[in-house]
Amino acid sequence: MVSGTTSFVPASRKVYLLTLPYRRIGSLPEAASQEVHRLRYAIEALHDEEALFRRLFSSQRTVDLLNRSARQFFFDIRQVLADSIVLRISRLLDPAKSMGRDNLTCDRLINVLKEESVPPKLVSELEMIRDEMKTLGASIRDQRNRRLGHSDLSAALFPSTLPSVAVNDVTELLRLLIRFINAIHLHLSIWRTPLTRSSRRDRSMLTISWRCWRGAVRYGPEPVARVAPG
Repeated sequence: MVSGTTSFVPASRKVYLLTLPYRRIGSLPEAASQEVHRLRYAIEALHDEEALFRRLFSSQRTVDLLNRSARQFFFDIRQVLADSIVLRISRLLDPAKSMGRDNLTCDRLINVLKEESVPPKLVSELEMIRDEMKTLGASIRDQRNRRLGHSDLSAALFPSTLPSVAVNDVTELLRLLIRFINAIHLHLSIWRTPLTRSSRRDRSMLTISWRCWRGAVRYGPEPVARVAPG
């Protein structure tokens, strides 16, 4: 989870995000308050999934156990989780609107807060974080657009044309997303406790190197024997 432990999250929290309670945020109207909370839940879900990925594939001992138990199954799980994390990050960095429909994204939330006349200092901080995330997330969005969202011919025929996803960029994007939602918390006093990546079991999550990510974000399958821990 984003705060507390990194253990499995109950399925009900994943499936019924839309039914989770929320509090109206200061003078923001109900619709704007809902969007802030829904974006927070989306960021929490992303961090839950990323934590699960690391739990399963960053330890040699755990990977050896998974390989002995069901090697191909857990190789597939690794690929699915890695692709899902790429999709979740890309969705959060999408434009405020596409195909004539509004998106629940950082861009849209900034626009909503501008309309509600929140302090200019908050808007400037959010825009700065957003711009930094979009720069770092360029390769992730390209992976989503050409490999996951569509079947780009050149990417399918020549996988090396796809940009690689840098491990450090993924880590930094997760940190920036927490900064983004916490900036709103600090300025508008929405939650008593801001989101954090700290954990009782692992207080250095931001510095973990995920070698297992490098194989998981490539185009197409690779030999199961190359599943490696972080």
